[in-house]
Amino acid sequence: NQLLDPLSACDAMGLCDKSANDVYERVSLHGNDEDVVHCKMCKQATKLIAMQFFEDADVEAKVATELVKVCDKIPDATAAMKAKCVTQIQEDTPALMKEMGEALKLHFCVEAKICPV
Repeated sequence: NQLLDPLSACDAMGLCDKSANDVYERVSLHGNDEDVVHCKMCKQATKLIAMQFFEDADVEAKVATELVKVCDKIPDATAAMKAKCVTQIQEDTPALMKEMGEALKLHFCVEAKICPV
């Protein structure tokens, strides 16, 4: 019974991003091949999540629609204040979503202790 090399399997399945080799080399210095694979898979998964949820115009629109509902619940807000709230949400939601996606890609795997610092 031969064991499958985790690094080869990860690359063969297209789950590991070869462009981030510096991170994975640091993992391999401090851990085993399985740690490297977990780090690569985490990085790839967060990249896909960021693309599908935080960098998607349809998702941004849905988030903005839900956030706009908050504007109607501001106590004692004038019509002008509510309008400003709506405008601010519509203007800022795309940048906020992009920033959240970038933060996810950059920090999640390290914060979850799947990849080294």
